[in-house]
Amino acid sequence: VPAAPTSVASTGSYTIPSTAGVAYLVDGTPKAAGTHLSGYTKVTVTAVAQPGFTLSGTASWTLDLTKKTAVAAAPAVNYTTKTVTIPRATGVVYFIDGVAKSPGSHKITTYATVTAKASAANYVVTAKTWKFDLRTAVTPAAP
Repeated sequence: VPAAPTSVASTGSYTIPSTAGVAYLVDGTPKAAGTHLSGYTKVTVTAVAQPGFTLSGTASWTLDLTKKTAVAAAPAVNYTTKTVTIPRATGVVYFIDGVAKSPGSHKITTYATVTAKASAANYVVTAKTWKFDLRTAVTPAAP
């Protein structure tokens, strides 16, 4: 019975197991047991019996390691409480002035630049930047 290959989406890698009497092909090409990089593509792994062995059970797997598109939603700003609220978005990490921030409200007292980027190599996000000025507004008086 061939062991199933495993994969790690964030690195785009897959691991071919070592199973007695079984050889593995990846997209039709023989692959040795161990961890391999897919280049973030979809791969088909097929188990074939070595001479003197027969297979039983599952003998083919498709591993989808393609990059996923994530959408960066705009952060919300509250000028009264002087906070910027970072949304929760799968595949996106937000930075305030270059520091990674978790989803939720963050106190800002002056200027703030919020940037959204992909959270891992297996995500594609169009980098976005928002700038906020949360300083207290002053109304000039007539002379």
